[in-house]
Amino acid sequence: MLSVVVASAQSDWETKWKLHVTPTVYGGYNCLENAPIVGIAVPITANFIRCELDFGYTSVETSLGNKSFFTYTQSIGAQYGSERVKGYVMFGATTWPRVVHEGAAGYTGKGSVFGVSQVLGKIKGGVDVNLTSKLMLNLDVAYILWNGDGEHLETFDQLALRAGLGWKF
Repeated sequence: MLSVVVASAQSDWETKWKLHVTPTVYGGYNCLENAPIVGIAVPITANFIRCELDFGYTSVETSLGNKSFFTYTQSIGAQYGSERVKGYVMFGATTWPRVVHEGAAGYTGKGSVFGVSQVLGKIKGGVDVNLTSKLMLNLDVAYILWNGDGEHLETFDQLALRAGLGWKF
């Protein structure tokens, strides 16, 4: 009797907690900086837990001209829904650019420098819609949490709307 209960519980655990990795190619738009965004996100899911690694490419208009750059984001959060549609909410950290101008605290150089040198908080939410057993449509919105501008710093915002296609493994 005990072995039947344990086998049943183990089978249920394996079904609910099965890991899924779904590389997703996406495109979108940063509404606050008027710039397109492209990239690859790699969500890793198990039941209600969702982790994600995101490698993106975009640009911003700066006082030094238009600058293109890569970003890296790692996030963790929760997801909920049916096998067909799941919604999620996540929090993470992302690399993001700024321009440091002469006179900024801690900057001893001359002139202005563009760099993707800061790490900021990021919140995002979205939905995954399974189109087939392997193909998934992803829609999400993300916002970078900003802690304010410093003197002699040029900063940039992000409110990104994205859509992508993923393949579930």
